[in-house]
Amino acid sequence: MFTKLLIKTPKDMNLLIQIEPILIAFIIVICCFYCAFMDSNTNNLISEKAMERPKRLIWLDDVRDPLKNNWLKYSPIQGKYNIVWLKSYDQFIEWIIKNGLPTAICFDHDLGWTKTKDNQDEEKTGMDCAKWLVEYCLDNDLKLPLYNIQSDNIPGKMNIDGLLSNFKKHSKA
Repeated sequence: MFTKLLIKTPKDMNLLIQIEPILIAFIIVICCFYCAFMDSNTNNLISEKAMERPKRLIWLDDVRDPLKNNWLKYSPIQGKYNIVWLKSYDQFIEWIIKNGLPTAICFDHDLGWTKTKDNQDEEKTGMDCAKWLVEYCLDNDLKLPLYNIQSDNIPGKMNIDGLLSNFKKHSKA
Protein backbone atom coordinates (compact mmCIF):
# COMPACT_ATOMS: atom_id res chain seq x y z
CA MET A 1 0.00 0.00 0.00
CA PHE A 2 1.38 3.39 -0.98
CA THR A 3 0.60 6.81 0.42
CA LYS A 4 0.64 9.98 -1.61
CA LEU A 5 2.99 12.62 -0.24
CA LEU A 6 2.91 16.26 -1.31
CA ILE A 7 6.32 17.96 -0.97
CA LYS A 8 6.75 21.73 -1.21
CA THR A 9 10.04 22.77 -2.75
CA PRO A 10 11.89 26.08 -2.28
CA LYS A 11 10.77 27.36 -5.70
CA ASP A 12 7.08 26.79 -4.90
CA MET A 13 6.89 23.72 -7.08
CA ASN A 14 4.82 20.93 -5.66
CA LEU A 15 5.94 17.33 -6.00
CA LEU A 16 3.46 14.53 -5.63
CA ILE A 17 5.08 11.19 -4.96
CA GLN A 18 3.87 7.82 -3.85
CA ILE A 19 5.70 6.34 -0.87
CA GLU A 20 5.30 3.47 1.57
CA PRO A 21 4.09 4.45 5.09
CA ILE A 22 7.23 3.05 6.76
CA LEU A 23 9.35 5.45 4.72
CA ILE A 24 7.17 8.37 5.83
CA ALA A 25 7.84 7.46 9.46
CA PHE A 26 11.56 7.26 8.73
CA ILE A 27 11.55 10.67 7.04
CA ILE A 28 9.71 12.20 10.00
CA VAL A 29 12.27 10.78 12.45
CA ILE A 30 15.16 12.15 10.38
CA CYS A 31 13.53 15.59 10.17
CA CYS A 32 12.91 15.67 13.93
CA PHE A 33 16.50 14.63 14.65
CA TYR A 34 17.81 17.33 12.30
CA CYS A 35 15.63 20.02 13.89
CA ALA A 36 16.71 19.03 17.40
CA PHE A 37 20.31 19.90 16.55
CA MET A 38 19.68 23.19 14.76
CA ASP A 39 20.83 26.47 16.25
CA SER A 40 17.70 28.63 16.13
CA ASN A 41 19.78 31.80 15.80
CA THR A 42 21.91 30.80 12.82
CA ASN A 43 19.99 27.89 11.25
CA ASN A 44 23.24 25.92 11.32
CA LEU A 45 23.75 22.53 12.87
CA ILE A 46 25.01 22.79 16.44
CA SER A 47 28.57 21.54 16.60
CA GLU A 48 29.40 18.46 18.61
CA LYS A 49 31.78 20.57 20.70
CA ALA A 50 28.97 22.95 21.65
CA MET A 51 26.86 20.01 22.87
CA GLU A 52 29.56 18.71 25.22
CA ARG A 53 28.90 18.86 28.92
CA PRO A 54 30.75 21.63 30.75
CA LYS A 55 34.34 20.95 31.74
CA ARG A 56 34.68 19.85 35.36
CA LEU A 57 37.76 19.85 37.56
CA ILE A 58 37.91 17.80 40.74
CA TRP A 59 40.14 19.60 43.23
CA LEU A 60 41.10 16.87 45.71
CA ASP A 61 42.63 18.55 48.76
CA ASP A 62 41.61 18.64 52.39
CA VAL A 63 43.22 22.03 53.12
CA ARG A 64 43.95 24.18 50.07
CA ASP A 65 41.02 26.22 48.77
CA PRO A 66 41.33 26.09 44.97
CA LEU A 67 40.04 29.65 44.62
CA LYS A 68 42.70 31.19 46.87
CA ASN A 69 46.45 31.78 46.48
CA ASN A 70 46.51 30.97 42.75
CA TRP A 71 46.18 27.22 43.37
CA LEU A 72 44.41 26.77 40.04
CA LYS A 73 47.75 27.21 38.31
CA TYR A 74 47.91 23.42 38.78
CA SER A 75 44.75 22.85 36.73
CA PRO A 76 45.50 20.81 33.59
CA ILE A 77 42.55 22.41 31.76
CA GLN A 78 42.13 25.95 30.50
CA GLY A 79 39.15 28.15 29.79
CA LYS A 80 35.87 27.95 31.65
CA TYR A 81 35.23 24.98 33.89
CA ASN A 82 33.36 24.04 37.03
CA ILE A 83 35.40 23.28 40.14
CA VAL A 84 34.33 20.51 42.51
CA TRP A 85 36.30 20.71 45.77
CA LEU A 86 36.49 17.30 47.43
CA LYS A 87 38.39 16.80 50.67
CA SER A 88 38.44 13.04 51.26
CA TYR A 89 38.73 9.62 49.66
CA ASP A 90 35.07 8.88 50.42
CA GLN A 91 33.86 12.13 48.80
CA PHE A 92 36.05 11.44 45.75
CA ILE A 93 34.61 7.96 45.16
CA GLU A 94 31.04 8.99 45.91
CA TRP A 95 31.20 11.95 43.50
CA ILE A 96 32.66 9.96 40.58
CA ILE A 97 30.20 7.09 41.03
CA LYS A 98 27.31 9.57 41.03
CA ASN A 99 28.54 11.96 38.29
CA GLY A 100 31.04 10.05 36.17
CA LEU A 101 34.58 11.07 35.37
CA PRO A 102 35.45 14.76 35.37
CA THR A 103 37.49 16.44 32.65
CA ALA A 104 40.47 16.71 35.03
CA ILE A 105 41.60 16.02 38.59
CA CYS A 106 44.13 17.88 40.76
CA PHE A 107 45.45 15.54 43.45
CA ASP A 108 46.82 16.22 46.91
CA HIS A 109 48.50 13.26 48.59
CA ASP A 110 47.86 13.80 52.30
CA LEU A 111 44.11 14.00 52.83
CA GLY A 112 44.02 13.60 56.59
CA TRP A 113 42.42 10.96 58.77
CA THR A 114 38.89 9.61 58.50
CA LYS A 115 36.76 7.26 60.58
CA THR A 116 35.92 3.77 59.36
CA LYS A 117 32.50 2.20 59.81
CA ASP A 118 33.66 0.67 63.09
CA ASN A 119 34.90 4.10 64.29
CA GLN A 120 38.60 3.41 63.75
CA ASP A 121 40.96 6.10 62.49
CA GLU A 122 42.18 5.48 58.96
CA GLU A 123 44.36 7.50 56.61
CA LYS A 124 43.22 7.49 53.00
CA THR A 125 45.51 9.43 50.68
CA GLY A 126 45.47 10.85 47.20
CA MET A 127 47.37 7.70 46.21
CA ASP A 128 44.41 5.61 47.40
CA CYS A 129 42.16 7.81 45.25
CA ALA A 130 44.48 7.34 42.26
CA LYS A 131 44.47 3.55 42.73
CA TRP A 132 40.68 3.52 42.93
CA LEU A 133 40.50 5.73 39.81
CA VAL A 134 42.68 3.33 37.82
CA GLU A 135 40.46 0.39 38.83
CA TYR A 136 37.33 2.38 37.96
CA CYS A 137 38.71 3.23 34.51
CA LEU A 138 39.74 -0.39 33.93
CA ASP A 139 36.39 -1.79 35.06
CA ASN A 140 34.43 0.65 32.89
CA ASP A 141 36.80 0.80 29.91
CA LEU A 142 37.28 4.55 30.36
CA LYS A 143 40.09 6.91 29.49
CA LEU A 144 41.93 8.49 32.42
CA PRO A 145 41.00 12.15 32.93
CA LEU A 146 43.67 14.82 32.66
CA TYR A 147 45.45 15.27 35.96
CA ASN A 148 48.03 17.18 37.93
CA ILE A 149 49.32 16.95 41.49
CA GLN A 150 49.62 19.92 43.86
CA SER A 151 50.89 17.98 46.88
CA ASP A 152 53.85 19.18 48.97
CA ASN A 153 54.60 15.52 49.78
CA ILE A 154 57.25 14.84 47.12
CA PRO A 155 57.37 11.02 47.48
CA GLY A 156 53.55 10.89 47.51
CA LYS A 157 53.41 13.15 44.46
CA MET A 158 55.90 10.91 42.61
CA ASN A 159 53.93 7.79 43.52
CA ILE A 160 50.64 9.21 42.24
CA ASP A 161 52.26 10.46 39.05
CA GLY A 162 54.06 7.15 38.51
CA LEU A 163 50.86 5.15 38.87
CA LEU A 164 48.74 7.39 36.63
CA SER A 165 51.35 7.97 33.92
CA ASN A 166 52.07 4.22 33.77
CA PHE A 167 48.35 3.46 33.48
CA LYS A 168 47.91 6.12 30.80
CA LYS A 169 50.89 4.76 28.87
CA HIS A 170 49.58 1.18 28.85
CA SER A 171 45.84 1.89 28.72
CA LYS A 172 43.83 0.86 25.67
CA ALA A 173 40.89 3.20 26.37
